[in-house]
Amino acid sequence: MPSVKQRYQIGDTVSLPGFPISNVVGIDLYRLRSLSGNVKEWPSYTLVSDQDGPYSRWWVTDENDKLYHWEQAREEEISGKIDRDDSGLCVLDAKGDSISSSSYSAVVVYRDGHNLFCIEAFEEEVLLMKGTLIL
Repeated sequence: MPSVKQRYQIGDTVSLPGFPISNVVGIDLYRLRSLSGNVKEWPSYTLVSDQDGPYSRWWVTDENDKLYHWEQAREEEISGKIDRDDSGLCVLDAKGDSISSSSYSAVVVYRDGHNLFCIEAFEEEVLLMKGTLIL
């Protein structure tokens, strides 16, 4: 997917306000065919830092020049309405030590005010994530 604009490359050091300085260790390039019929593409970055806990390994997506921080969520946290423009089937191109475990996934995104929640099903696992706008 050469048309996906990438803000970072593997090995880059990333410094974002409110987050630990981290290194990019993986990049997943997503291509989504949404439930509303649109196609969109974006990169997802896997970051690691020297901190223990949730920022030892964390994720940032770059969508429409907006950065979102993603962390694991519990099923009972997920709420809101399904976002048909951001939910659908994805093809992934993974580089480095990335999040994906397969070359495709199904994604359901929920919006509840400013809160984003995502359920992403890969070939062998399902991830529950909570998203927060960074920039």
